[in-house]
Amino acid sequence: MDNRWKKDFFLIWQGSIVSCIGNVLYNFCISYWVYKETGSTALMGILYSVTTFTSLIFSPFISVLIDRLEKKKILIYCDLIQGILILCLGFIAMFNKLNTIMIMIVGISASICKTMFKPAIITLISFIVPPKKLVKIRSIHSGSNTLVGMFFEAVSGFIIMRFGVPLVIIANGITFIFSAFSELFIKSTENQKKIKEISINLLLGDLKENIKYIFYNKEIKTLFIICFFKNLCVSGLIPLKLAFCLNRNIDIVNYGFLTSFESFSSMIALAIMGLLEITAKKQYQVFTYGFMLSYLVLALGYLGNNFFFICIMFGLAEFLNMCADLVYNAFFLLIIPENKRASISSFMISATMAGTTISSLVLGALSEYFDIGILGAIMCILAILPFLLILNNKKMGDVFMKLMKVD
Repeated sequence: MDNRWKKDFFLIWQGSIVSCIGNVLYNFCISYWVYKETGSTALMGILYSVTTFTSLIFSPFISVLIDRLEKKKILIYCDLIQGILILCLGFIAMFNKLNTIMIMIVGISASICKTMFKPAIITLISFIVPPKKLVKIRSIHSGSNTLVGMFFEAVSGFIIMRFGVPLVIIANGITFIFSAFSELFIKSTENQKKIKEISINLLLGDLKENIKYIFYNKEIKTLFIICFFKNLCVSGLIPLKLAFCLNRNIDIVNYGFLTSFESFSSMIALAIMGLLEITAKKQYQVFTYGFMLSYLVLALGYLGNNFFFICIMFGLAEFLNMCADLVYNAFFLLIIPENKRASISSFMISATMAGTTISSLVLGALSEYFDIGILGAIMCILAILPFLLILNNKKMGDVFMKLMKVD
């Protein structure tokens, strides 16, 4: 493969960076506006839940459509639609006519676009980038977006106070338009199903075929079980982290330091995985043991009472989890046939969201009756269990080595 992929990846990368900046500012801006105008935190939660459930409901059905469409066009149209909608919202805000119904409509529309956009961009990158470089490139892509997001989250309050809500919303709309424009120049081709027309019966047939494929492919089914179960066990602990810290006499300032240290640890992991040439054998070791060590360390953190001990354990757990997650995601993409990558990736996103939603509801309820530290430690230990499925799984190892060694 020649170096053409570098130019195509750069076009995708720069567009996603600009959109990331706009998204961070827009999300903060809308949350600020809703709370300022209504004083309701419940309404903020409702707006978030509506967009989340929209993605969860539509994802499996939209996913089969994505595999039958050109990924480049999906990126362009999704960015363009979001850009136009958000620009309209910004101009409405300039005339003080903005209301929560409008925000919800744009939020639902944008959620549907993002439901199409995310698996499309993940799939397109997997087509463009040579397999042996996929972990490194995904590290660069994720790391740069995370770093930019962290910076603009820190300055978003200042930017909104300086320029005002309407101008920030308009600026976000412009970032989507810019991203759509940059995606026009992507040259890479892709393998896709050639058909004359798309029908409901055809899409339902694809959906049924993909479900059967997941069910009968042992390796992919194992990866799905791992994804759902680990999110079911630990994702619900994230919104309880502040309460856990306060119960351990860790104040808001130190809590902020803790979350920053976790972000820093994540960035170190992204940098290492992105800059170093790691052999397929060592990547498989990271994949096999990284998550288990991460949850074991996190369990120790939840059992701790000293701030510095908790901080070190949480940071180390984040580092290990990020390293393992990057390898896991690259392997998951490569193990899926090219003509099914978008749809099955969407199923994985749905599994993640389902596990996270159930976890948040259940652990939120249990935290009313049990100490969060004990609850967190138990859930982290339980999260290790599905990874026992890949220990000494020779076939899984053989498939991994074959895919990750491809030039």
